[in-house]
Amino acid sequence: MLELTERDRELLDLIAKAGIITFEQAKKVFPSKQYYYHRVRKLRQNGYVKTEGGYIRLGRKGKSEVGLDKEFRPSDQTLDSWAQFGNICLELSNWEIVSQARVRTFYNLGRDVLHMRGIVRHGRRDHLLYLLRKGGEKRVGLVKAELERLKSAVGLDSAVVFCDSPKTMQAFGEDPCGMRELMLLPYPYGALVMNAYITPEYQDYLKKLMPGALTEQTFADRETPGCYYADFILNDLVKRANLKAALPFLKKPVKIVCLPSQQELFERIFPGLGIVVAGPPV
Repeated sequence: MLELTERDRELLDLIAKAGIITFEQAKKVFPSKQYYYHRVRKLRQNGYVKTEGGYIRLGRKGKSEVGLDKEFRPSDQTLDSWAQFGNICLELSNWEIVSQARVRTFYNLGRDVLHMRGIVRHGRRDHLLYLLRKGGEKRVGLVKAELERLKSAVGLDSAVVFCDSPKTMQAFGEDPCGMRELMLLPYPYGALVMNAYITPEYQDYLKKLMPGALTEQTFADRETPGCYYADFILNDLVKRANLKAALPFLKKPVKIVCLPSQQELFERIFPGLGIVVAGPPV
């Protein structure tokens, strides 16, 4: 009987979150290449994982260890896309990730939910997670329809959509899809930013950039007697829409907080507003 190590359990947890991973992703869990080969071979021989081609999925004992009943079986055409999600699981190490399988079971979702990869969670905030890869502009309409359907059916009204090309981000546009929060971020840089963004150190840094008290306004985050501060580092499309709607009626100015790579975008979207450029968290 194989005695599982802490790294073994980390690997099984990663596969449970992502559904399927590559050998390169598995190597990042273990301290050395030699030890990685040894442990994956032992896990395969004892029924904890299965290896097919360049991919690793859970075996019968692995599913039992992590508490999954159903086997994840993506089609051959989507293997690479699903394996890419393994990188996101590794990059969002400061966030709790709930796998698509667990989300499906908890909310009793049907097979028509095809694009959602899972949920990312920080504190009490749950965000549906999507990854649109190159060519994903063809699926933008399907993703938007799924977002609206999940909000209506089970009340999931916050999401993160990663896009791995500027063309796909442009195709998604500015539509907040009726969500309460919808972050549209480039991949992979956006995942690294999102992971570092929630650290106490970076949040303390942002408080220095945005003085004043928290505001109840939906287009901003903080306010002083002289202005509002709107944090757009995570590019929330809902907040962007709220700010556009509120601007004609505001009696004090708004300052936008963004990263250097976002400055040109927000100067174009909100001409004339003050820009506070934040140091990148990564």
